Amino acid sequence: MQHTLPILLLLMASHSMNAHADPKKAMIPTDQVVTLKTIPIYNQADVLKDVTDFVQIPVLFPTIIKGDLGKVYFAYTDLQENFKSSSPKAHYDITIGYTPGCFATYCTLGSIRAELKGQMTPDYTLKHDGDKTTEVEVQKVSVTLANNTKGYFTPGFTAAGYVEPKIQWVYKDVLYTIQWAGTSQKELVQMANSAIMAELPHHK
Repeated sequence: MQHTLPILLLLMASHSMNAHADPKKAMIPTDQVVTLKTIPIYNQADVLKDVTDFVQIPVLFPTIIKGDLGKVYFAYTDLQENFKSSSPKAHYDITIGYTPGCFATYCTLGSIRAELKGQMTPDYTLKHDGDKTTEVEVQKVSVTLANNTKGYFTPGFTAAGYVEPKIQWVYKDVLYTIQWAGTSQKELVQMANSAIMAELPHHK
């Protein structure tokens, strides 16, 4: 049985390969043919166009993601949900999943969220001591991102279920969050940096 390998996938810009890099892991250009002869995120362009057409905040999306070599993922955003907000064009939430039409946790690889004037909130994990269970705050790690942007990495932790690692930063009063399955601090920093350096233009 063939196994896929977790890697960081290059979504937009092509970069040369390091000749000394592990040949089983690579930064892969989006125009490289994979199993279904498509890019790593099948409908990425359509979803990003929907978002940039609708919202009035800067749209940031990583040009590199962590994923499996040869695997095709699917993007989803429900902009209609934004109308439930008092500021409908001031946030977006893009989910990347394994299967089209499935948005449950077990179908989700990761998400990219943005919220105008959003606030970082504490996260709590459960600590068990005999018969006693208490909540303990998960410590965020301060990191420096592209353009000298201050960011915060939160490692994965257990609450009611397992919560995947995330990285957050603020740009133009917008709180951005990338939460991604099985990622390290270094990998999330790389994803965040790629998003910061690739702000998408709004369509008129």
